[in-house]
Amino acid sequence: MKNLFMVIIVFCFLQGSLVSQSTVVEATGIDSSVTIRSGVHVTLYDAQLVKDETGNLAAYTIVIHNNSNSTVNLIDYWARIKGSDGKSYVTKLISEDMEKKYVIPKTTTYLTYYAYVDEKEKLSDLKLDLIQWDFGVNNYEKVIGHIKTTSDGTTPYKQAEEININKTLLNVLVSSYKMYSDKQYTYLSFNTTIRNKANSAIDLSTLKFYLNDGKGTLVELSSNELSLKPQERKSFILNGVVANNFVNNNVSLVVMHHNEASAFSVPKATLKLPKLSNTSVNNANIETQYSIGSTTLALTMKESSLSYTNNKATLDSSVVFENKSNSSVNLPDFEFFVKTSEGFLYPLAMSEKESISLLPKIKKEIKLEGEIPQNIKLSTSEIIVFIKGDEGSQSNYLGSYNILVGTSDETVQNTSSSAKYNEMLIEQVSLQRTPNGVNDLLIAEFKITNQGKQGKGKLPITGVFELDGVKLSSESTKLVSLDRLVAVSPGQSYRVIAYTEIPYVQEAEKIVFSMKEQADEGVKDIHAFEVSRLSNAQLLASNQNYVIDTLGGRGEVAILSSSIYAGKQTDLFLAKLQYTNNEKRATIPTQLKGYIENSKQDIVDLDIKNYDTRLLPDGRVIIYVSAQIPKNYEDKKINLYFGEALGGTEEELANVVINPAYTSHIVHSATPLNELSEIPIMQYDLSIYDVQTIITSSDGWSIDTIQLDFNYDLVVRENSDSYSDIEKIVVEYVDAEVASVNFSKSYSVGDQSDENGLHLGNKKTISMNYRNSVINALSLNRFKINVYAEYKDHKKLIATKELQFGTIN
Repeated sequence: MKNLFMVIIVFCFLQGSLVSQSTVVEATGIDSSVTIRSGVHVTLYDAQLVKDETGNLAAYTIVIHNNSNSTVNLIDYWARIKGSDGKSYVTKLISEDMEKKYVIPKTTTYLTYYAYVDEKEKLSDLKLDLIQWDFGVNNYEKVIGHIKTTSDGTTPYKQAEEININKTLLNVLVSSYKMYSDKQYTYLSFNTTIRNKANSAIDLSTLKFYLNDGKGTLVELSSNELSLKPQERKSFILNGVVANNFVNNNVSLVVMHHNEASAFSVPKATLKLPKLSNTSVNNANIETQYSIGSTTLALTMKESSLSYTNNKATLDSSVVFENKSNSSVNLPDFEFFVKTSEGFLYPLAMSEKESISLLPKIKKEIKLEGEIPQNIKLSTSEIIVFIKGDEGSQSNYLGSYNILVGTSDETVQNTSSSAKYNEMLIEQVSLQRTPNGVNDLLIAEFKITNQGKQGKGKLPITGVFELDGVKLSSESTKLVSLDRLVAVSPGQSYRVIAYTEIPYVQEAEKIVFSMKEQADEGVKDIHAFEVSRLSNAQLLASNQNYVIDTLGGRGEVAILSSSIYAGKQTDLFLAKLQYTNNEKRATIPTQLKGYIENSKQDIVDLDIKNYDTRLLPDGRVIIYVSAQIPKNYEDKKINLYFGEALGGTEEELANVVINPAYTSHIVHSATPLNELSEIPIMQYDLSIYDVQTIITSSDGWSIDTIQLDFNYDLVVRENSDSYSDIEKIVVEYVDAEVASVNFSKSYSVGDQSDENGLHLGNKKTISMNYRNSVINALSLNRFKINVYAEYKDHKKLIATKELQFGTIN
């Protein structure tokens, strides 16, 4: 037998998205109120219809008002959702309401029913039949009334909506939004307020917020964990990042209540949003104020200057912070970028890396500096401000500013040259100088195009470099064809590089490459290519992919993340690159090679774990790129240089890098997750739960051991990429009061052959023990579980949570 009454039309969220219609309505249509017996009636509180991957999910929440002097036994009643043509749908009660058995006199009770309905159904087509079990009628069911709504279930923008969470009434309001778009993503933040209308406190950790595109896709918005005291009102910001094509005229914000036990989410409201557009850009030298948590912070972006040194363009600016609140505040972890009109982002480093505390009404000016393309148009560019998110999450957009440029140096444009020879156009593409151990490699790249009407063979090219008029030996100059062609069709091109090794201290004002043809009748001069200075490696924006055009090895590389892992004697710079195969057949990814360089121009070679397995067309792999660095390595800004490794059997050839590019990495200390569920590690998600600690005795007499037990789930993330290398997980116990009482253990992840590792599956068990004679004297109360990602004996904290000793957490 089931319970009945109090219907909210609420749609459940089941791994999919919702096209939701919801409202707190006064029921209209068939019945706005149904009397089930004397002094007892039922009204509709809320109704929703949700479209997910399984189908249309309808839900009703009803309120049972018992104004009589006797108890209502809910086992005598049920409810059923019916469609427009009278079709009955299998109707269920949400799990938290299944425990409700009675409605005592002079009280009310809320119940929520839900069912999957046909695709054709609309919210206004559905109704809820209220049923009393009666053994004197056919099917033992007597319909005692119907409840229906004609509302579309949405709440207008900037209008508060009342929702019910376990009989606690809350008002939810979205008052404004900010939006910013770059080349790939749209960043959204919503100023939101919730008021607790009840006389008891409530934990809102189960309240979830989603963006709905009106097509069945939901994107969860992030927010701080909230709790409200009786009658308390709190404002907070909801943040989200979506693909640019997600934003349309039908985007709405769905509020849902999640039940952990049943893994079931019930929509509580659908809040309409206006047509979303990018927020206006702020002017430089004008103060703007932002609400960040409980603090009001003012930002003023100052005038910028542009300079050119070492053939690179640098933008210098500054930002002034002022704490407008009445108490001191620690500044969040800000990120600053120059955004071009094309949507590319170039990072700006803050002069102060450590955390900054501001006293009330105190101003603080901080310098910003970053490298930008030499041909950038600052008049159409902006400075974008983000607040860095937690580990593994996107940053949150704060604001945009025009760039006001004062004086600047003049840029010097790169020179280029070309020559035509036997209907072949030869163009010098670049001249690069790259580190190669204790020496440097001087690399000239040429593009050769067949401008004739018939196919031709490749030119048999030779040549020598000249530095300031001094010819280098021809034996030291090597030429290599990059593209896998045996003949050159009309209009087709191929690339050739010439390289030689020079001392890294060697300087030259004038560099010439004299190109010749090694013909049967002897050596013929083709052209002397001259450049007045070396060309730079390509500066990549933070959201710009590196493109590989070499025929037979075409692909794209995106820089997903970069961070510093700590070790005992050294640190480790680790970047993760996403390689995509752009060839039309399976192929081994193009090998990469590179190095890192800090602002002091200290260079450390990269150890790149290239992938040696064939990738399908459009297949992707995450490539690990690392460099071991000293503890005192200046790391405010690290440039990551990489390019195509020419490869080959010769050691010197293997060190040649072509088409080099680099990007600036601004070091930020990522905030670890403050929970132990769904911790991302490689292609897996790890959840740790049912954590329990006890004290035991190793000798059966003296208390000297802490035993830590926990369960875990390890699952493969859906649509995850392959990985070129592996990381481990370190689980650490730290006493909250005596930090010296700590222990940890390293585990492999997903390696089924390692019996002591973390294996795929659910409800797996791990036990750890720590023995120390001091334990007997401790008052064990609270402790932390820290989870680290470990790579090459270096680690980074990715999740942490404080727990209670002696209980199951």
